[in-house]
Amino acid sequence: MNITFFGEEGSFSQIAARRRFPKAKMQSGKTAFDCFDALRRQKADVIIVPIENGSGGMIDLTVDEMIRFPKWNPASALVREELLMRIELLLMAKGKLPASAIKRIYSHRAPFDHCNSWLRKHLPKAERVVCGSTSVAAQEAIKDPQGAAIASIEAAQLYQLKIITKDVGKHAVNQTKFFVIGKPVTPKNKPGLSTLFFETRDKPGALCDVLTVLKSEKINMTRIYSRPIFNRLDEYIFMVELKIPSRTNALDKLLVKLGPVTDLLQPVGHYAMVKV
Repeated sequence: MNITFFGEEGSFSQIAARRRFPKAKMQSGKTAFDCFDALRRQKADVIIVPIENGSGGMIDLTVDEMIRFPKWNPASALVREELLMRIELLLMAKGKLPASAIKRIYSHRAPFDHCNSWLRKHLPKAERVVCGSTSVAAQEAIKDPQGAAIASIEAAQLYQLKIITKDVGKHAVNQTKFFVIGKPVTPKNKPGLSTLFFETRDKPGALCDVLTVLKSEKINMTRIYSRPIFNRLDEYIFMVELKIPSRTNALDKLLVKLGPVTDLLQPVGHYAMVKV
């Protein structure tokens, strides 16, 4: 299996990919676009991209690429699994810097959100530089004698950075979810999660109509998120994740009932959650 993971070598997406598929061939996709482009051009059988962080919330760039992806159908690509991984964040630098010497901190947006309390207390004056991934942050810290990065122990080992502290992210449990997206496996008729994209009509109660269908079918919604529709001011597309009792019965019945109350309805996968 050829897998494209989000970020550079040492990213959390690569760590999740290695844990789930230890024998697969891996290649880096520096951005979410690069990952989906590898899938479009059949350069990857599967991509692994972050979708939600326990502290930072939804990963907008991943969601936006999912919205733009034109090949959501059972013959080409669907979400195959959702991976759940506990994240350990560390503060690292090229040399063993004292805190007073750190002028800049590099990381992805989600780790900055998670570590905000610690940083405000211990490094309130340090500039925060947002990078595309934690592995890119580690590379930036190598080049900056007054810089540090918040990244994984694997990134520290790979880029030969010194650990300054392991306390930067310890104030709360930090977990990230990743989507495994690629050519669908044979669907199993058993309980699982399903993700749908939908648009509603421009009228009062349009979203309520959708939620009423979910309630009437006794479907539990585990995620709802909205993104603006390009070039359509004040209009949004919704992404929901649902707990589905079975693939062939409950989901198909639900899609039939949601059709009349949505303008666009796009299922993008029925899958299990796997802890890695």
